[in-house]
Amino acid sequence: MKRLLVVDDSRLILRMVADFFAPHGWEVVEAEDGEKALARLGEAPFDVVVADILMPGMDGWTLLEEIRRRPQGADLPFVFLTTEADLPQRLRGLNAGADDYVTKPFAVEELHARVERLVARTIRPNGSAPLLRGNVRHLGMADLLQILSLNGQDGIVELEQDGERGLLAIEMGMIVHARCGGVTDVKAVHRLLSWGGGEFRVLPLH
Repeated sequence: MKRLLVVDDSRLILRMVADFFAPHGWEVVEAEDGEKALARLGEAPFDVVVADILMPGMDGWTLLEEIRRRPQGADLPFVFLTTEADLPQRLRGLNAGADDYVTKPFAVEELHARVERLVARTIRPNGSAPLLRGNVRHLGMADLLQILSLNGQDGIVELEQDGERGLLAIEMGMIVHARCGGVTDVKAVHRLLSWGGGEFRVLPLH
């Protein structure tokens, strides 16, 4: 059975997540704050952590930092669950090592689907771990490309929306190739920039 640690100071959210995940084959462990979450992590391994950011005592940022410092937590899938919706906060979460970012209010069905996909992708067949991944609804294509450009990043951006796939090859923060459906380069970039949803992941270029 897969194990989920959900961390939030709202009892309603803890119960909502537990009630939905449990019938889908998950053992759900609840914690009201970061300190209790770390204690639970020390008791047994988990497959994924879903945590609020704004909590009394240890907040979500500190919790993530503490988890990433531990050998068993370096690659543990981590999802932020928060009311923070502006770009700087989302970037801070992703740059800090979070794997996804779900904004409140949220549909628990969507959270479940994201967690399932995240756990399924934790071990990739070719052994290459994504540098960054998320959903275009929460980090738009323009914002994602801006991050890669500002950091001078190399990588392959893979995207999927409603069965349609796209790809961007990035070198030194610049797009050197694009493909989406049956079109390439500039037309493909324009099509991908128009996407309002879909999953993306940034993989190492080499």
